[in-house]
Amino acid sequence: MESEESLLKSSMIPMLKRAWGLKWLLIPMVIISIMSAVYYTRQQTKIYRAAAQIIIDLEAPRYLPYSGQEIVRLGTSNSWNTGEFFETQFRIIQSLKVSESVAKELKLIEDHDFLGVNNVEPEMRAKFLSEVNPAYILKSKVSVVAVPESHVVKIRVTDHNPARAARLTNAIAEAYKVQNVGHKVSAAQEAVHWLSNKVDEISDQRRHSDQAMLDFKQKSGLLQSTLAERQHLLGLTIQSVEKDLLEANQEVRVLSAESRQLRRVSASKAQLSIPQVISNPLIQRLKEQRLTLENQKTELLEQYLEAHPKVKVVNNQLDRLNKAIKDEVKGIKSALRRQLQAAEFKAKSLRETLDTLTNKARTIQGQELAFKELEAKVKSNVTLSEQMQVRLKEAELQAQTTANNVRILEVALTPKSPIFPKISKNLIIALFGWAVLSFLILLLFDFLDQSLKSQLQFAELYNLTPLGSLPLIERGKRPQKNERIVRQSELYVMENPHSTIAECVRTIRTNFLFMNPDRSLKSLLITSAAPKEGKTLTSISVASILAMAGDRVLLVDCDLRRPRVHKVFGMINDRGFTNMLTNPEVESEEVTRPTQLDNLDILTSGHLIPNPAEILQTPAFQRTLQKLLIDYDRVIFDSPPVVPVTDSQIIGRQVDGAMLVA
Repeated sequence: MESEESLLKSSMIPMLKRAWGLKWLLIPMVIISIMSAVYYTRQQTKIYRAAAQIIIDLEAPRYLPYSGQEIVRLGTSNSWNTGEFFETQFRIIQSLKVSESVAKELKLIEDHDFLGVNNVEPEMRAKFLSEVNPAYILKSKVSVVAVPESHVVKIRVTDHNPARAARLTNAIAEAYKVQNVGHKVSAAQEAVHWLSNKVDEISDQRRHSDQAMLDFKQKSGLLQSTLAERQHLLGLTIQSVEKDLLEANQEVRVLSAESRQLRRVSASKAQLSIPQVISNPLIQRLKEQRLTLENQKTELLEQYLEAHPKVKVVNNQLDRLNKAIKDEVKGIKSALRRQLQAAEFKAKSLRETLDTLTNKARTIQGQELAFKELEAKVKSNVTLSEQMQVRLKEAELQAQTTANNVRILEVALTPKSPIFPKISKNLIIALFGWAVLSFLILLLFDFLDQSLKSQLQFAELYNLTPLGSLPLIERGKRPQKNERIVRQSELYVMENPHSTIAECVRTIRTNFLFMNPDRSLKSLLITSAAPKEGKTLTSISVASILAMAGDRVLLVDCDLRRPRVHKVFGMINDRGFTNMLTNPEVESEEVTRPTQLDNLDILTSGHLIPNPAEILQTPAFQRTLQKLLIDYDRVIFDSPPVVPVTDSQIIGRQVDGAMLVA
């Protein structure tokens, strides 16, 4: 987790630095975004929303007895479908029919501001008024919201006129309430009319059924008890015959299956394993004899060939046994065939008897069915006539009631503040858009930025191992919270030998000293690719750390074009490195200068010469370097940049090592 946090922090820091570097672009962008949001908000038409609250009960008050059923039920007493019920009511509130009722009542067709006529060109207003429908406009402004865990419903209407929004909301609520109970009353009146006609029709049917029942009894001359006894006796007889027929059919199926199985068998051992053959004692004895002969044949074949007389004798005996088995199987087949024919004849006789009895039963049943049909029709007409009479009375009562399951809880008041546009919402959108655009700009600049950001990136790109890194040392600031304020960047390590930056320089020193343990790096060139990359600061810092470690160190300013070392230490550049190059008689002690740090001396550049690159290629540089190495343990050259001039490349070929500052 800590590694992930550190990785996130390390990836965010460059992005924040990049954002701070682009503040000249991002700050005006955010100001423009905020001003655009404010301007857009002020240009929009204000929209107000009024809300009225109504209560929709699951059932309206019931004036009929509890056991009576309403003709049209306003609501539902079942809890499992309340969601569907309320959703249906929401659709009704938002329906075009309710909107048409309100539009007609409030005469919205004459309200040009509501219709939006003022926004139409004058020459197009007449055509617009002929085509516009205020009910459609009102329907688009209505919304319904259910209050959770209650039967309270909010009816909301939006409009740019707050007073009209409240008036429309209350009209919608009242129209829905009136339409709800009106639907119930009109449906009940329709039910009364239909039930009245149905009662008269059922009364006629009842009279006809009673007369038909009387005519049937007189014509048949049958008593109910005598017909029932005859039906009972005939039914018992049919059951007995059906049982015998079932047994006969079962016997036919069994014998047919055995017969089909026997027709497929031959004399082979596998085919003689069926039950009919296994149960035959003669076949079993023949099979035992055949098995004995087969064993004898096997023993003989171990001693003789197939053509040997003894083997032939056994084969002849086996042939006779197989023929005997086949004959016996044929006998079994004939016996089964005779049994099957007898069973089929029995089944046929029973079927004929059953058909005769069934025809008799149908005749009696025809009379019984006709009687029961007439009796059921009489009872049905009586029951239906009574029920319809009761239902007609209930419908007449319900048509006269005005019970409603909808109540208005709160009427809509004129809204004081608009719901659109919202300055806070527009500001959030503007700031979000600014953040997204800023992020894309940062990504674009980061994509176009080809500079190296870390040592790891440098190592992966160039397959080189950096010696180390130094934090940025800015004058007037603290590199770390517990360290001193920087007065002069180049001398910070010399003045603060125990600081964090000094430890970083020690790491660099250790790394380049041990890069080649077999060779002592007595002379070192420190340069950079371009000016102002910190080569002079690095040269002074490394020289100071080496001197603190006990080595006698000489820092040579070999930048013979723009020297800086003498300015850092406040020295006069009247003599120095060029004196030793041009005059072999000059010794190091004549031109070097001590510093406040023991073991560290400075050799300034000296008087500038017009052709430094040519002099550095002469043997004078090697002669001077040898003199300096006699007097000092380490000689560090602060050279000019590599790209603009070739001085560093010339010196780098003549010293023990080179360090590039980037």
